[in-house]
Amino acid sequence: MWSNIYLLGTVSFLNDISSEMIKAVLPALLSAMGAGGLAIGMVGNLPQVFEGITHYFSGSLSDKTGKRKPLILAGYLLSCLSKLLIAVSPTSAAVAASRSGERMGKGMRISPRDSLICDTVPREYAGKAFGIQKAMDSAGALIGTLAAYTLWQTGCGIRTIIMAGAAISFIELPPILMLREKLKAGTGCETPSGSARISSLFIYTGLFSLANINYLFFISFIQIYKTAGSATASGIFAYILYNLAYATAAVPAGKFAALAGCRKGLLLANALFITLCALFIFIPGQYLTASMLLLGITAAFSKVSMKTWINELSPAAKRGSNMGKLQVTQAIALLGGGIAQGFLWNMNNIYTFALGAAVGTLALGFLITVKEN
Repeated sequence: MWSNIYLLGTVSFLNDISSEMIKAVLPALLSAMGAGGLAIGMVGNLPQVFEGITHYFSGSLSDKTGKRKPLILAGYLLSCLSKLLIAVSPTSAAVAASRSGERMGKGMRISPRDSLICDTVPREYAGKAFGIQKAMDSAGALIGTLAAYTLWQTGCGIRTIIMAGAAISFIELPPILMLREKLKAGTGCETPSGSARISSLFIYTGLFSLANINYLFFISFIQIYKTAGSATASGIFAYILYNLAYATAAVPAGKFAALAGCRKGLLLANALFITLCALFIFIPGQYLTASMLLLGITAAFSKVSMKTWINELSPAAKRGSNMGKLQVTQAIALLGGGIAQGFLWNMNNIYTFALGAAVGTLALGFLITVKEN
């Protein structure tokens, strides 16, 4: 039953080598283009809206047709083609458009992919399955950022690194053809209590996503206050630490969700995020590189716990659409938060992290009122 999990993990591993090579140098590319805070917020979060909308429709379509695999393949292919466009984008607006295409590809594949994971394994193993997939995903991200750092240090330009990452992405397509469909027929809808908890999870997701600060702001802050050496190299190194922590924490996050409960996993992630914002408010920027480890742990626990909890609350017949609704809620909130963060960044970059801490505290207060199952 685990062959699909490891195949999807392999695809995610290869995809993230590609994606993170690009994302590692994206702050430097935007800086070279003279992008301000609003541009950073739009490039970081506008593509999430297109991703979220696509998530919902692809998830619903996979539920209705019972076919996950074709949507997974189409989504990865669209992302591969869009990455090539990022390499030749002349402006920050063009980068945002190209990343939107890449994110739409992600939106097309993620709900069917996550639903296929849930279709494949028994419910009690969902946390472990998501943890394995996220660990392989993040291991690829770590290798990708290390590759970007190595290429930069050997004299390769930013666009050369992006093009190399785009080329690598096409290697991920053949393993998708080996996936096996295992749709479990769904006969019912959510129970009233389950439906109420799903609604509460959507509200919490919106609040926490509104608070969530895109990694571009964290890395840009570190680069701005870099006192020695290359700012670009320091940004890539900070991103390496983020992915190292993410890869290391993903499987423990899945086990934690299975044993202690998804709500506790989200409580931990939320508390860590507030702590991280406080560090960026009160600690000088040149000492914050290591804090990216905390951001990676936060991301691992929040994403694995959310996906596992939705799986626990959703019948098979509505799994894809519920995954999609979760992503739409997250995407719209991320865009709103990114725009607000961008405006505040232009006033004083500390205000961006103050907003994140304030809304994150509000989200934590709401989550405390939600019951587990």
